Amino acid sequence: MKTSWLPFLIILVVIGGALFVVRMIYVADKSERDLHALICTIDVVEAYVNEYGRWPDSWDDLENVKGSKRSSIYEWPRHRTEIERRIDVDFGLDLDDIDFTVDSLEFPIRCRDVYYIEHDHRFQFLIEAVEKHRQK
Repeated sequence: MKTSWLPFLIILVVIGGALFVVRMIYVADKSERDLHALICTIDVVEAYVNEYGRWPDSWDDLENVKGSKRSSIYEWPRHRTEIERRIDVDFGLDLDDIDFTVDSLEFPIRCRDVYYIEHDHRFQFLIEAVEKHRQK
């Protein structure tokens, strides 16, 4: 008796396709959440730099800062734990040492997992705040 592999192959292709779609949905959702955490962090750090004229030393420095509520699914400090889990900030920098001319993956604020990297324009207001408060 001859066994046909075609039904088995079809099932494998359907399962593989479904797993691919699930993975793409996960990556898209994670990318969007990372982007919004990045937007919120940039906004809060910008407000901190404008208020104190220096770069923050820790997440705790940012605790009482109110951002401008630019478009983000996160609110600071209510979603602090989630934001800290998604975003890396190089704390304790001197404003004069911050270089925004490098690749955005080397900026002092960046997503921990890099799915969404086209975000250079999101830093414009923060860059302006840093430039304003640098030593002349």
